[in-house]
Amino acid sequence: SAPLKGSPLCDETKSTSDRAKWIVGQLDLDEKIGLLSDTSAGVPSKSIPPYEWWSEALHGVGSSPGVTFNSETPFATSFPQVITTSATFNKTLWHTIGNTISTEA
Repeated sequence: SAPLKGSPLCDETKSTSDRAKWIVGQLDLDEKIGLLSDTSAGVPSKSIPPYEWWSEALHGVGSSPGVTFNSETPFATSFPQVITTSATFNKTLWHTIGNTISTEA
């Protein structure tokens, strides 16, 4: 089932800004705060699933199973908090981050 089907969030004729304003407007303060941690329980009443930000390679792939770095490159690249990066709505930035992560992997 698609509980948000037909809602402004899923209306591709609306701008990204309007769609974001709509979903944020549906959340009360406690729900918004609950979405700001790296482990979120989601908001089931709004069809927002739980998620874990720590696994999105924000800190590169350095702690991933099977990944090691030599002494010249001892760590993976780290990126800004996902909430900050997502607030840019900058597709080029996301592509650059993804390309960097895939190169390191």
